[in-house]
Amino acid sequence: MKHFFIDHLSRPFIFNQCLSCQRFMINKNSYCPSCWKFIFNHSHSYPHKINTSSFTLNIYPLLNWSRENNPLIYPLIHQIKSGVNHSLSNWLAKNWLFQYGHLGLFNDPKINSKKPLLFIPAPTLRKHNQAYDLAKGLADLLGGQAADILALTPQSSSDLSISQKSLNKLQRVNRKIEIKISDDELLFFQSHFKIVIVDDVVTTGATALACIKALKIISPPIVCIAYRVKTSVH
Repeated sequence: MKHFFIDHLSRPFIFNQCLSCQRFMINKNSYCPSCWKFIFNHSHSYPHKINTSSFTLNIYPLLNWSRENNPLIYPLIHQIKSGVNHSLSNWLAKNWLFQYGHLGLFNDPKINSKKPLLFIPAPTLRKHNQAYDLAKGLADLLGGQAADILALTPQSSSDLSISQKSLNKLQRVNRKIEIKISDDELLFFQSHFKIVIVDDVVTTGATALACIKALKIISPPIVCIAYRVKTSVH
C-alpha cells in the first residue's frame, strides 16, 4: 500500500486554478466548467465580415471581446499571450469547433477543394507565437497541418514594437503592417494546401489583411480567439 501511494504521488498531478472563481481544478483548463459556461453564454461570438477596398475579411472568433465583458475575457487573453499554459490552445481549439463545427466550414468545397488544410498563424514580435498553438490545435483536431511561415518586415517590427496603449485609435488603424514570405514557399503552399489564417485577437483587422496580401489569396477564413473590432481597415 505504501508503494502504491508513493507511485501515485510521484506522477505529474496537475492542479490549475480557475481564472474567474479561483477554484482549484485537476486539469489544464483555464476555467472551471461553471465559469466557462457563464463566460461562453455572455461572450460567445458569430462570424463577422470586414469589407476593405481590396478584400473581405471573413472572421470566425470564439469570443466577442467588448468593454462590458472585459473583466471576463482579459484574464484569458493575458494567459494566452504569456504562453505559460501551452495546453490552453488545444482546449480553446476544441471549444472553437464546438462553436462552429455545425457550420461545416471546412467541409465546404470552396474552402478545402480536395486540398489538405493548412493553418497559418499571424506573425508576432513575441518569442512564443500563441497563434501557432491555436493553429496546431485546430490542425490536430481537423487532420490538417500548421506552419509558422510568415514574418514581419524589419520596418513593421520596429513600428509594432511601440505599445498600442500609447497610440490613439486613428494611429492604430494607420500603422502599416507588412508581412513577408519567400516566393518558393508561397508557390508551394498555394499549390498544395487550402489556407486558413489564425490569430489570437482581431482588433482592427490590419494584421489579418497583411497576411492575406502576403499570401496572395482571396478571402480565406480567419480563425481567432477573440474579436474586438472598433475601426475597420481599408
